[in-house]
Amino acid sequence: MRNRSTVEYLGLWERIHNLDFNYLAFEVIENEAGRNSFVLTPKRWIESINALLIRQGLSQSQRLIQLNSTAITQIESLTKSGKIKVLN
Repeated sequence: MRNRSTVEYLGLWERIHNLDFNYLAFEVIENEAGRNSFVLTPKRWIESINALLIRQGLSQSQRLIQLNSTAITQIESLTKSGKIKVLN
C-alpha cells in the first residue's frame, strides 16, 4: 500500500462506510503517501484509522469485489448528477 491513489481511495471508502474513521490519523498518512520512503502496512492502516475494510476478514478477492462495487456506485452517482459525462 505505497501508492498515493490507493491510500486516497481506501480513505474514501472508509469515510463513507466507517463511522469510527479517524480523520486526523488519515490526514497524516495521506500527507506521507507518495513519498519514496512511505510504506503503509495493513496493520498500521487498521490501527491508526480504525479501518473496517481490511479488518472485515475478507479474502483479497472479496475485498476487490467490494471495492469494485463501491467504484461502480460512485461512477453511477457522478454520471447521474451530470458532473461527468460518459464517453461513447
